[in-house]
Amino acid sequence: MIACPFHIPAYSYSSALNPVIKKCIFCYDTRLKEGKPPACVESCPQQVMTFGKRKDLMKIAHERIKKNPGQYVDHVYGEKEVGGTGWFYLSSAPFEEAGFDVNLPKKPIIDNVKDFLAIVPMVLTIWPALFTGFHLLATKGKSHGHGDDHSHDEQEGH
Repeated sequence: MIACPFHIPAYSYSSALNPVIKKCIFCYDTRLKEGKPPACVESCPQQVMTFGKRKDLMKIAHERIKKNPGQYVDHVYGEKEVGGTGWFYLSSAPFEEAGFDVNLPKKPIIDNVKDFLAIVPMVLTIWPALFTGFHLLATKGKSHGHGDDHSHDEQEGH
């Protein structure tokens, strides 16, 4: 939840003892599987929401801005913010006045951690081998309790 620049998903406290993290899944089980749009899109009386493929929605958004000069800010919010999102907004008011965070970076959030994530496979493969080697060096020549130490037999004169 900390990584989401839009502060979603969020907790649902329908049960005080069992809060659940939820986010919209676009009515996947009840509508998308059947080829229908999400209920919020279909039922919106003002038809302010559209649902579809990203490239198609971007085309629609830019056409609306072009066909209605002065009606919308010349920017599709979500097109480039944090590398591009799955939600796009048009607004007649500046986005900061509409409550949008206009200080989001343009580069994807994954860029902040990809160098670190590249190290993870090395850590998971090299470190266990390295520590196994250290262990073997540290215990070389010592008895490991496997019955291969015959010094006890020699002391008793067997």
